[in-house]
Amino acid sequence: MNNQPFVSKFKRGVSLLHKFDDALYYSMQCDCGDHECGSIIEIECDEGALILCNFYKDVQFDFWTYPNNPIKRFFYRWKSAIILAFTGRISLHGSFVIQDAEHITNFAEALLEGRDYCLNRRNQREE
Repeated sequence: MNNQPFVSKFKRGVSLLHKFDDALYYSMQCDCGDHECGSIIEIECDEGALILCNFYKDVQFDFWTYPNNPIKRFFYRWKSAIILAFTGRISLHGSFVIQDAEHITNFAEALLEGRDYCLNRRNQREE
């Protein structure tokens, strides 16, 4: 059994936010320059054999559709709100900018670090 305290290794674009018994939370910064544009990545191991990876990101509705026609834009927004109200679904999108290879590598390594953490927790539970 590994009793050493867990320490995350990331510096550039990815950082460990929280560590719980069965979950790690990482902050992934976007290189676009907007500090509110980043994403939170949760890697969680459940009681069974699943490792869950959840991404949390604030996305924006495409309110800029029909930028030259405010009347069309107004009705587009109302139409979308009605669709959301009646169906519970709406299509959203978000972008994430990564400019250099180190940032991409850190993102991939964060996923691997979370996977290894969950596998270690599973082994600890089985012992």
